Amino acid sequence: MKNYLPLLIFLISIVSGVHASTPETHIFYYNNKKREVKRKRATHYYCVVRNDSTGLFDLKSYTMGGILKWECGCIVEDMNLIKWSKFDKKSKDAIKQLAPIGVILDGTYRQYFQNGSLVCEKTYDQGLEMSFKKFYVNGQVMIEKLYADGYLKSYKVFYPNLVPKLFRLYKNGREICFYSYYENGQVKIHREYNNGAISLYSEYDEKGKVLKKVDQLPRYINGTIADAHRFITRSVRYPLDAQENHMSGDVVVIADIDKEGNIKGTRVVKGVYPSLNEEACRVVKLLKFYPAEANNIKVDSELRFLIRFKLQDSI
Repeated sequence: MKNYLPLLIFLISIVSGVHASTPETHIFYYNNKKREVKRKRATHYYCVVRNDSTGLFDLKSYTMGGILKWECGCIVEDMNLIKWSKFDKKSKDAIKQLAPIGVILDGTYRQYFQNGSLVCEKTYDQGLEMSFKKFYVNGQVMIEKLYADGYLKSYKVFYPNLVPKLFRLYKNGREICFYSYYENGQVKIHREYNNGAISLYSEYDEKGKVLKKVDQLPRYINGTIADAHRFITRSVRYPLDAQENHMSGDVVVIADIDKEGNIKGTRVVKGVYPSLNEEACRVVKLLKFYPAEANNIKVDSELRFLIRFKLQDSI
């Protein structure tokens, strides 16, 4: 027996070591009402596995058929504090994914089609979204977003053959540059912005020939574009129905300006509430301009305006 004692101690140490390195796994099941249940008679379930090498957790969501829906790394400070029966639905992306409250996403998030191909991919840094990609069914990138310091930095859209279709560049959350492309890769439209207003506008055909170019922007008759924005602020009347419904936010309006400098029409490209959109268009139409010019010839043009509606009791 004494001869086997060292071997027995060695085997016990191996088993103990294997047990110590075994991932900490928690599985939670949910029914159609997204409430936690004890049995596997539910539409889907979460599996949370501790990764001992990093100290983080791997959070995975499955269908009851065992098909992986999405996965992501996450930070879990205390498993007992997680409210598994509640879900966070807040997302500004087209892909809105449900995730339990109490976990901080950290690392790469991937959502899958039933065939296993990617729907979208995001990266997080301790809960802060850093990038976003959405894919075509063939696996090619459709949309790509990059963030910096909590602001959207760039936005790209691609054709299925990976040729750029759209590109927007932002600074501190405001758009400063825009490109759209033909399927052959040639630039279709190029716009640049200064303080929210278009400072350069060009259109091209599929061979790169200039169709329209504005080198002298419309000028506000009573001063600068900043003066035009101040006039808008003074002229806005907050609609009563919007106040009663506590509606507020930013409305972005594009004004189409003809060769005489008159606003022939307006377009809401970012709306908030019907009456707020209408009021924004109304005040923009009050403006008068000197027309834009291209090679000393008066041409049609457009300007973009951001009208901010904020209730006095809003924080």
